[in-house]
Amino acid sequence: MEYLDAENALLREGLRATRIGLCIVDANDRVVQTAGDFAERLGSSDRDMLGSSLRLHLPNTLLLPGLAGLLGMDGGEVGAEGHLRGQNGAADKVLLFQARTATVAGARFRIITMVDLDNFGATRDRMGDLQDTLQAIAASVVLVDAQAPDLPIAYVNRRFEQLTGYTARECIGRNCRFLQGPDTDPAAVEAIRRAIGLRQATQVVLRNYRKNGDAFDNELFLSPIFDAEGRLRWILGVARERRERALSSQAAA
Repeated sequence: MEYLDAENALLREGLRATRIGLCIVDANDRVVQTAGDFAERLGSSDRDMLGSSLRLHLPNTLLLPGLAGLLGMDGGEVGAEGHLRGQNGAADKVLLFQARTATVAGARFRIITMVDLDNFGATRDRMGDLQDTLQAIAASVVLVDAQAPDLPIAYVNRRFEQLTGYTARECIGRNCRFLQGPDTDPAAVEAIRRAIGLRQATQVVLRNYRKNGDAFDNELFLSPIFDAEGRLRWILGVARERRERALSSQAAA
């Protein structure tokens, strides 16, 4: 239970750090969980949204033509772009929503993620990259101690263990470079080093190696997490195996 609590807490912190909002709605349109800045972005609070209809918390200034598809339990996985009009003539904010249905113990839930594209610093050309990033949040997570020498791993979740073949005990205390190998692109490594030095988020594709020696292309998203004094405290990494390579490996088998 403590392991699960720690994992959930880190995911919530990661969502907030990367400016990604999360909302889970049941089949009766009741909000059962929020995380990140979902409620804040809509002008509400996590406490006020829980147990009530999500529709009641969508401001009148939100222009979201794809709302029915996002909330429909039978709508499959969908994405939609909305515009949130600012107050006092402020410019519109562009919000990217994505939703899918999950079934737990026979009950169905709608999982909705939201990204503020303005704060994220994204353009429409990066819409596909952002959707990949949202999917990656449900994948493997690593947390690096940014205040310790050589940036050691402080935490990995179980999906990270499954992705790499290494247990948490084998990872914690080591720098992530132990996953690199002969075909790792130095330019990708330098891009990571530069982003950390500038205390910025970045997204790269990095050739990594599992414990058994198999290579895989790792779609890695890194985001800094700061403490209350503005110091860089953690580096959050969200990773998944690049889809094209995974599919080609399955076909070859």
